[in-house]
Amino acid sequence: NGKISKRLIVWFRDAAGNISKRKIDRIRYQSSDDHGNSRKKATLLTGFGNNTTIKGKFERPNDVDYFTFNGGEFISGYSGGRTIKISVTTPGDASVRLEDDKGNSLVSNITPAATNTIEHLVSNSKAYFIRVRSSNKSGSYTMTLEWKGGQKDETTVIYSTSFEPGDTAWLFDFERYSNSEIGPDLPYWGEDQRESNQGVASIWCAGSDRNLVNSDSNYKPDMKAWAIYGPFDLSDARSGEFTFSFMGKTEDRLGEDLTDFLGAFVSIDGTQFHGWAYFNDWPNWSTAKVDFTDVPTLGDVTGINKVWIAVFFKSDSTVEYKGIWVDDLKIVKSPNSSLSEATTAKIAKGKEASAIVFRK
Repeated sequence: NGKISKRLIVWFRDAAGNISKRKIDRIRYQSSDDHGNSRKKATLLTGFGNNTTIKGKFERPNDVDYFTFNGGEFISGYSGGRTIKISVTTPGDASVRLEDDKGNSLVSNITPAATNTIEHLVSNSKAYFIRVRSSNKSGSYTMTLEWKGGQKDETTVIYSTSFEPGDTAWLFDFERYSNSEIGPDLPYWGEDQRESNQGVASIWCAGSDRNLVNSDSNYKPDMKAWAIYGPFDLSDARSGEFTFSFMGKTEDRLGEDLTDFLGAFVSIDGTQFHGWAYFNDWPNWSTAKVDFTDVPTLGDVTGINKVWIAVFFKSDSTVEYKGIWVDDLKIVKSPNSSLSEATTAKIAKGKEASAIVFRK
């Protein structure tokens, strides 16, 4: 296992005073390190499951081996992360430590022992590093990795649409009409390509009237425009939400009774809807959300087998503006108590509101 690094000529004088020379090979002994001894040279661990055993060797006392894994690979699809258990067994004593991507110690067991174990909740998608160090002996060791707990996310997308021209299914999936006291001929939600958050289209509160769209007009007075989806089943859900993007402008006159507003609504009977109202000026795309575990007035509607959602727009008899556009509508549910795929967008602040549908 040695490698000649230099050949030396050495002169010797014996007891009688005779001088001689000898050639001596200077040997540099090398041993292969099976795992890197620094974070930069760490052995990448990927695709391992429960009770995975990894073998290593300490070439000398106080030898260090580093391993690394990407948290995102192993917690994807789990709500709240997962706990990793790391056990190291050696012929002598060893310590083990888990570090984050910046080298900070997250958890360690530095008391030398033949078997050392640590546990830590892996909750982000960054790199993690495992540091194993021998104490008093060289020799082989085994490291066992085990994943514990973690709530497997089973988020179901009940419905999703961006109202694009090529996706006409939403036209049939939603009940769309006006039930204004003034009459059924007032406009209601329809496709509009003047504004969109993604793609080329959205829906506008008065988009069913193509003359208003083509003339770039304001919405009409006395509107009650509905777009209703449902019923759908939340009996197997413990969490869920209804979200969409919106922008535009309505009349800014708010008293005890809302005048002109956008509604993000939920119902458990298909008639009385409750949720959040948005009014005034929204020049940038914002996000509306109704949490199915905390619906205004209704409270928690998970566990119910018939639920409806609605996008609603109301105007009074005076002062009209450009109105509201809605895009990227999504309904999701999960049997878990939280959603790992919940919207991460900043949620617009609305006012609690209700409305009653009077169907044709």
